[in-house]
Amino acid sequence: TSLRDFLSVAFRRKWVVLGVFLASVGIVVAMDRFSPVEYEAYSQLLISRGQPESAYSSRVRVLSWEEDLNSELEMVKSAQILQMGQRILDDQQARDSHGRPIKIRPDKITSTTPGKSSIIFVKVKDPDPAAAREIARAITQAYSSFRLTVRTVPEIDAFFRDQIESVRQQLE
Repeated sequence: TSLRDFLSVAFRRKWVVLGVFLASVGIVVAMDRFSPVEYEAYSQLLISRGQPESAYSSRVRVLSWEEDLNSELEMVKSAQILQMGQRILDDQQARDSHGRPIKIRPDKITSTTPGKSSIIFVKVKDPDPAAAREIARAITQAYSSFRLTVRTVPEIDAFFRDQIESVRQQLE
């Protein structure tokens, strides 16, 4: 077998070779044309591990890394966080590239972590790049505000708010 034999066979079967080449190019072009385009937006969250046992104790209860991180990953995709994110988008009247209001679709949101880390990546897929970016920002903001409200002790907050209000009334 030499190069001359190979070329003679290739030239004899040139229509077969050309047909296979054109068919594969056609399939690739068709797949590219008909597959939907989705943009991805990422955001990062740094979680702090451990929860205080109570408002009056300085001890912190720490779960295992897997328990802690898995619960936080699921919390990012929870209905409460998604509703808070949708409220943020609605309050800011966020619009996509075509001027339509942005709606969060739970099936397009994933949360992962890079190995054993305290960082959570929130990934949002959407056909519109502006919508993907705004949804990622809203979910990150909703998760952060949710964690802040969970970490603060509401009884103490309410007590001090009442005290400040009563002092203001006395000053007036």
